[in-house]
Amino acid sequence: MNKSTVNKPAKLNMMLVGKIGLGGFILAVAGVVYVWIMVQQHVLGEQTRRAEFQLRDLRSFNQVLRSEISTMTSHACISKAVSGGSVALVAISDQHLARFGSPSIIVADSGLLTASASASASASASASGGRRP
Repeated sequence: MNKSTVNKPAKLNMMLVGKIGLGGFILAVAGVVYVWIMVQQHVLGEQTRRAEFQLRDLRSFNQVLRSEISTMTSHACISKAVSGGSVALVAISDQHLARFGSPSIIVADSGLLTASASASASASASASGGRRP
């Protein structure tokens, strides 16, 4: 008998065992990947659920704050605060007003001028030929 014909069934059996082993390994890896993906999906679903609950709570709290703002800015509430003395209108003095002039008017050392100082400074600047003292 020929040696190649004797070993042919054994060779086929070894190839079949190898193919079955490879197929089983691929199936096992696919199963592990599937389980891992399902666990990840579950974890992400829980995170999404918690975020949706937080969003719902924040929206309801925002609605409460909006209603408080509406109440606090109503004419009746402001009138009550003014009559109670907790809110008062105060006149702004000239020394507390600030004016930003155009870059051609502002001198490097002055930069920010009060409204009262700028009126006197512009008057003196026009009298001195455009230069400030």
